[in-house]
Amino acid sequence: MPIILGIIIILGAWIAFQKRKSERGSKKDSKAFWEKENQSNLVRKKDLSTLPYITIPYDSLSLKETSDAELAHIQKQLYELREQKIVNLSHITNTELKLEYGTANLNLLSSYDQNFTILIRLLNKWATLLYESGEKQQAVDVLEFALSIGSDISNSYTLLAKLYLEFDRKEEISSLITRAKDVQTILKDSILDQLYEMYGKEDV
Repeated sequence: MPIILGIIIILGAWIAFQKRKSERGSKKDSKAFWEKENQSNLVRKKDLSTLPYITIPYDSLSLKETSDAELAHIQKQLYELREQKIVNLSHITNTELKLEYGTANLNLLSSYDQNFTILIRLLNKWATLLYESGEKQQAVDVLEFALSIGSDISNSYTLLAKLYLEFDRKEEISSLITRAKDVQTILKDSILDQLYEMYGKEDV
């Protein structure tokens, strides 16, 4: 009994120590976050002309008149983005944006990033409809553009890989795997698993 009691006491002390250690770490992280947040709120508005703005290559994506109502609607929405500024800021926190470009620019930057989200969703839907209607090469062009600007939509990766297989371009799936490894999304592992299955993990 004394041995068991001793083990229980030691275990209890170890758990208490780990809990205090975790609490100290959480408090330290929280303090660092709020210090950084407070600092970011003092940054003055900065020039945004050097941002990596995205230009939609309407000509190379071959937007054209179509009798398909859904395709026509998507193309119309894409054209409506022509006058909008689009930037992929999904990998940057609001605090980091304020530190880099100033608090006064946060709402504007958020709208640029929202335009990016709208764009990649439209591109994914467009490519899917093109594939279903047999316009496979155009679907490839749309998906390759989507991924080149940082789309993290899993279907864009897997559909492009499927198209590469259909066009006997299996080797190009390896570049998709490399790109997917850097994508910032909770679905990254799922995307990679599907790509490995298509390509063959032993060949990577």
